[in-house]
Amino acid sequence: MLSSSASTGCTARRKTSTPTAGTGCTATIFVAPQGIDNGWPNPNGTDVAFVDALLSALSSTLCLSTPHVYALGFSYGASMSRALACAPGVTTSASLGQHGVNDTVIPIASGREIRHMFVRSNGCDMPPQEPPAPEPLSFDWNKAVYDGCEPGYPVWWIAHGGGHVALPDGGAGGLSFAPAQIWDFFSQFK
Repeated sequence: MLSSSASTGCTARRKTSTPTAGTGCTATIFVAPQGIDNGWPNPNGTDVAFVDALLSALSSTLCLSTPHVYALGFSYGASMSRALACAPGVTTSASLGQHGVNDTVIPIASGREIRHMFVRSNGCDMPPQEPPAPEPLSFDWNKAVYDGCEPGYPVWWIAHGGGHVALPDGGAGGLSFAPAQIWDFFSQFK
């Protein structure tokens, strides 16, 4: 997880119990590094090199399934996740994009441009029209799953009625849709 506002330091939790068959338990390691000066400017690829070194260090101490390593970020962290997806040697990457139609920090048009990049890169079919977007400041959200993508490289796009937030409010005390959608996206890679 990459964020421009995470706590300082790097934490990895070691899973100490073995999942019981049929329980639906999944061993997962979360790592939340902090970018330089609370950001991920990636000057001359230094942040990409840092993530490569971090993965190497984690691989030597934890049991990582390297085909199942994902980058997830919010704001500057999302930009860093995109930088990792576009790093030299990376040809395609699955993508889950989430953007608020009322985002005043990064306009939704910028998020759509990034989505288009992944749609093209992954060989997905581009629909003739923009997927429907919810009304600004609503608690609604719409998900588009693109067809025709290279196997193993799906592109999902979620537009929500909120602003520049990682976990859009579900309204009336409801839970955000984001955690379940993120988990569903990652869970398809087994």
